[in-house]
Amino acid sequence: MISEGDWNYDETVIKNLGQKYLKSYSEFIDKVNEEVSSTSETQDVSYLWDFTLRPVQLALAPHEHVDLVDLVKTDNKGLNKVILVFTSLCLEVRDLKQQAFSQLLPPLIMYGERPDAENLPKGEAQLMIGRIIPLLQEVRGFIGRCYEVAKNLILQLDVLFGQDKVAQSIVMKDVHLVTVFDVLGTLFTILAILDEVIENNNTLNEHWTLYRSILRTVYKADQFSFDEGRLKLYENIVATLEVEVIDGRILQNCIKQSLPVLSNRLQAEIMYSINCLLSANETAGQSTRDKDIQLSLLSPVTLYIFYCTVFHVQDKKTFRNIWDLHKRVPFIHVFGPVILPLTSFLKRHLPFCCKFVDKKMDAAVVTNRQSYLQTTVQNLNKDTVNFTAQVAAWCADLTEGFTMEGTVQTGLEKICRLLTNGILLAKNISSLVAMIMNMHSTLSKPITKNSVMCCITLLQQLKIIECVFSEKEEIFAMSVSHVIQQLTLKVLNSMENLKRKLTQDKKYSYSSLDIIAAMNLIQNCMNGCCSVPRNVICQIALEIAQQGKTMSNDDQLMFSNILQKIQIVTNFQEKSTDCDSALIPLL
Repeated sequence: MISEGDWNYDETVIKNLGQKYLKSYSEFIDKVNEEVSSTSETQDVSYLWDFTLRPVQLALAPHEHVDLVDLVKTDNKGLNKVILVFTSLCLEVRDLKQQAFSQLLPPLIMYGERPDAENLPKGEAQLMIGRIIPLLQEVRGFIGRCYEVAKNLILQLDVLFGQDKVAQSIVMKDVHLVTVFDVLGTLFTILAILDEVIENNNTLNEHWTLYRSILRTVYKADQFSFDEGRLKLYENIVATLEVEVIDGRILQNCIKQSLPVLSNRLQAEIMYSINCLLSANETAGQSTRDKDIQLSLLSPVTLYIFYCTVFHVQDKKTFRNIWDLHKRVPFIHVFGPVILPLTSFLKRHLPFCCKFVDKKMDAAVVTNRQSYLQTTVQNLNKDTVNFTAQVAAWCADLTEGFTMEGTVQTGLEKICRLLTNGILLAKNISSLVAMIMNMHSTLSKPITKNSVMCCITLLQQLKIIECVFSEKEEIFAMSVSHVIQQLTLKVLNSMENLKRKLTQDKKYSYSSLDIIAAMNLIQNCMNGCCSVPRNVICQIALEIAQQGKTMSNDDQLMFSNILQKIQIVTNFQEKSTDCDSALIPLL
């Protein structure tokens, strides 16, 4: 065997070999350039650009490899523990939401969508269920993880709000963690969406019934050779999937899982958070057409279901307030072609509260749905013209937006405004098209030719926004970091002014120490990479810093708006997926 030392290296040979391969690579590049040029000349295209064929895409979302323990560092150890626990749980819920929307819901929605769906060969339905069993097993595991996270989150909140003042890590007298309760509602919302998606897929439920029946047939047949022990085990697995996944009780099973007796303070905090979330959604006004705002409405609704079920409360006033939401939002766009009637959702999960709904209120629901669809269709032409004009103006402003005329601050503010406006435009257009299509399908109303043409025009505007975002991606990459720095500088300066006012009083109370520590934590997190964990930490720390009327309502609104802008700008590539119309049903 020849060892490495026996080889006689010649530098000249190596150099010549390298030059040979370099020449070969250069010839390959020249050949490709000639082919591209000839194709361009043949098709008479002066500018070839297709965002779907890009081999490389920039990832602009900020990331950092830093542990939460290293991010949450203040002199207040009790505050560190509280923020560390709830930040980790909030991030876990965020990961679960991404997993559900990217990996689980699309295949569940698309099950049974095939050209020969109405004329399947004999036995094909059972084979299709057999192929989807691994996915259902994955959904079952996902649901189990959601149950564990929900229970952990509830118990942590109960310990924080329920224990006596001596044992508390921080002073919780005037602290309201609405953000954390909203995350708990988001987790309930994910489970409710899974219920709705599975229930609305009639093909899946029909095939499941056939699959269950054939299992019993195989078990009784003598001509099949099989291991009875393994078949019984498989039947138990299928029965478990039916109970935990298919039967539509995913949310109810989570809410009704075994919990200890929860404190009265936690009960009061849940109701306070529900009212805050409902008020915030109500202030959105006309933006309720936005599907993200519609989906966020399910957070306080599912929290209220949990509140009534666990604490055995029948609150007529709050129930009617939630019921009346159907006047503004008769349907909630859940995912893809699935929309959720809010009143039907309440009836299913809170049947004991239906006594608060009289016949007049029940009849008004049907009337409101019909009138909402009629009004939306009547305004569709006007909305289409407005959206087309807004997209054209946005594209023109975007072309001029990077000239940086005037001061640097003015230029950065304009770029931030253009980014957020483009994302909001895509969101509103996508929500309108999805709602029009889904409402016609749900209410069994024929769609007119004019409505179809308007929807096609709106989809064209979506693609224009998507193309512009993709074409200007390189310019955005150079601007996003500067925009984020400007936004974080506003937070840092405002927080420093508030902290200076607070430290003028030399007599510190325990709550003052918590507020100062929370402000220091916000400044430390803002003075760095605006990653998702830092944003979550800032949101929770901001709610702790708001106790004792430390901030005015204007200051709170300013901080909330800036944090929201930071989230949009840092994740604008993820938000721009609203331009994707793949799961919008076209009738």
